[in-house]
Amino acid sequence: MHSNIYTTSERAWEAMYEAIGKAKRSIYIEMYIFVDDMKEHFDIFKTLIEKAKNGVGVVLVLDGFGSRELSKSTLTEFRNCGIEVLFFKRLFRRIHRKVVIIDEGKIFLGGVNMHGAVRRWFDLEIELEGIVVKQALSSFAKSYEACGGKNPKILAYRRKRKIKEVGTWFIEHSPFAGLYHLRKIYEESVGGAQHRIVFVTPYFIPHRWLRKLIEKALSRDVRVEILMPEKSDHLLIDIASYWYAKKLASIGVHFYLLKEMNHAKALLVDDRAGLIGSQNIDALSFDFNSEASIYFDDVSMVQNLKEIIADWQKDVKEGIVDRKLPWYAGIVSFILKLFQPVL
Repeated sequence: MHSNIYTTSERAWEAMYEAIGKAKRSIYIEMYIFVDDMKEHFDIFKTLIEKAKNGVGVVLVLDGFGSRELSKSTLTEFRNCGIEVLFFKRLFRRIHRKVVIIDEGKIFLGGVNMHGAVRRWFDLEIELEGIVVKQALSSFAKSYEACGGKNPKILAYRRKRKIKEVGTWFIEHSPFAGLYHLRKIYEESVGGAQHRIVFVTPYFIPHRWLRKLIEKALSRDVRVEILMPEKSDHLLIDIASYWYAKKLASIGVHFYLLKEMNHAKALLVDDRAGLIGSQNIDALSFDFNSEASIYFDDVSMVQNLKEIIADWQKDVKEGIVDRKLPWYAGIVSFILKLFQPVL
């Protein structure tokens, strides 16, 4: 199976820009943050308009909150040239996915948004071809329908096709539709680990069930490693993340605090299986947001992820920085767990 993994927003944009420019039939995008402030670097928005004018079917399914800064002028220009733009707007629910599907045959998926402010962030975006794209199309069609989409060609992809078991799967997580697949994947992966588990996440506010799984893994002498930025783009979430990190570090979890902003979301288990997607380790991703991930046990893909993680770890001192938390850290952590859906 053809695959590439990109480790920064800019590298992912470059690959997407090239793929969009080569599209012949269709471009489907499902995105959390989609803001027209990227012209200086990769004018993907202009290319989408050109493609639509040349007869390529362009459909955008955007989160109404995350993409609220998309300008009205760009939105009008999109619609005037035939691009279908739909917004997902439901109370306490968000489409947190970052998915681009080209010609029903290639997919980009991971943590990379379309927003100039994240240009220099480290992140993970995986490019794939093959049967996994059909799985992604089915999920996209459901989101499209939930936003009011009527195109019968797209809606036809909703049908579940019988697919022989393969080693790479699109993980569809859509709480608004009653699909809570992420927790099952984490329970099976973490619960079955025998040697090593690596979490990569920008925000770390773990559920109690996940903390219990980590504790049980430690009791089996499994090495648990967590990579997260020392400083993210959210101060209060940093306080909460660090509060949980200190608790887990005290029972044997190994933390690597990355010096640069790292927005990647990944899981590596026993160096034999990996997960890359849009999910954070928090209640929003597991309980409220629609997320999309790729699970794989392909040897070359796992090795690629393993090498990326090792590269991020090599210049980082293991352990929790001796930073004093404010007295209200525990309160912030508790409140964020309760009210994350409205943040």
